[in-house]
Amino acid sequence: MSNNIRNIILMGKTGNGKSSTGNSILMQRGAFKEAGWFGSVTKTSEINSTKITDPIDHQEYSINVIDTPGLFDGTTTLTRVSQEIVRCMALAKEGVHAFVAVLKIGHRFSEEEAKAIDHLEELFGPEAVDRMIVVFTNEDELKSPEEWDHKLRTAPPLLRNFLGRCHNRIVLFNNNAYELGKDKARSHIDFQAFLAGFLHRCCNRIVLCDEEAELTAEGKAKLERQRWELLRLVNHVVSENGGKAYTSDIFEKVKDAVENQEQVLKTNPTSETDGNEFLKPAMDELLPRLLSLFVTKVGPVVADKIPCCSIM
Repeated sequence: MSNNIRNIILMGKTGNGKSSTGNSILMQRGAFKEAGWFGSVTKTSEINSTKITDPIDHQEYSINVIDTPGLFDGTTTLTRVSQEIVRCMALAKEGVHAFVAVLKIGHRFSEEEAKAIDHLEELFGPEAVDRMIVVFTNEDELKSPEEWDHKLRTAPPLLRNFLGRCHNRIVLFNNNAYELGKDKARSHIDFQAFLAGFLHRCCNRIVLCDEEAELTAEGKAKLERQRWELLRLVNHVVSENGGKAYTSDIFEKVKDAVENQEQVLKTNPTSETDGNEFLKPAMDELLPRLLSLFVTKVGPVVADKIPCCSIM
């Protein structure tokens, strides 16, 4: 069964739709909290799982989707980045089968996003880059396949180079598939004015909750098609890399730490052991690598004082 496990790490800056993409892969709305109008909701790396049966080989795969916070948006310290990377490794204890960069159609591709692949390679080696896939969200904004072809042909060199290094492994995602086949009349409402008036009448008493929306047949078919396409690319990446997941020396240390923690809890179920205590050696080893990378790119810094806007 371990050969049919697929661990996928979602990467990208805040606002590109990482959490929404994770929910689309899982076909579970609300599995990951989505940002909406209020900025990033994901504060630490999270994992959710599902099973997908491939329509071609009819094999069932266990898909583990790991959503990461916007660590590289310019406000996070290197210590926090090292903690979150190690946490990702702990969640993907079998290794990483694909790193998925989430970009957004219609948004400018920044130099910081372009550097992500360089820093991934510098931190973890070319084997990590060999497992990169790109998901473009906002597919529903495209008027036709020809428009998408035109966008690719006329993409700026920075983006074309990035896609080339990912071997042009691209999947388009419509994360609004829950709305497919439904009445679109509400989209013509002046929603901002409506919301302001509504909140005023409610005296701004607000409670955030998950909307349990039902999928139409059209929406379900769309979600299934795009996640099958992603699984096809993930399986291709695994095949191209000898059928193995990505791992490294730090990954192995994290795996050992997780196993040690599990053994402690098995021996003493009431133990109040802190997971970070077991993971700390790996975090301590990763931090100097991040610091060295940052110094190389930016100049001398104090790790906990500098936001890592130039790291991935």
